[in-house]
Amino acid sequence: LYDPFSNACLEAAMHGLPVLTTTENGFHEVFRDFPRAGAALPADSPPAAWREHLATWLDPARREAAQAEFGQIRERFTVAATVNATMQAVKNHIARLAGEDRP
Repeated sequence: LYDPFSNACLEAAMHGLPVLTTTENGFHEVFRDFPRAGAALPADSPPAAWREHLATWLDPARREAAQAEFGQIRERFTVAATVNATMQAVKNHIARLAGEDRP
């Protein structure tokens, strides 16, 4: 019912494939910066809504228009970037626990 950031969505985008996911998947936040890369619908959306969004990807022009954004996703979400962001989050948390971030 919830995924903080689906690797399957990331892998699809990195291979130039459109992503259609739910708003319960943290990956949907990627669409703020890359709106052509896919779409997110509420999980309880009716099948017709899913079908309509999928049908839009049958247009080769739409798939071609999204390719630049897929390239940018590949550049932003590297393993190194993910490790660095995770390590920074851990360091920030430790600093808060230790009281080091007090003015």
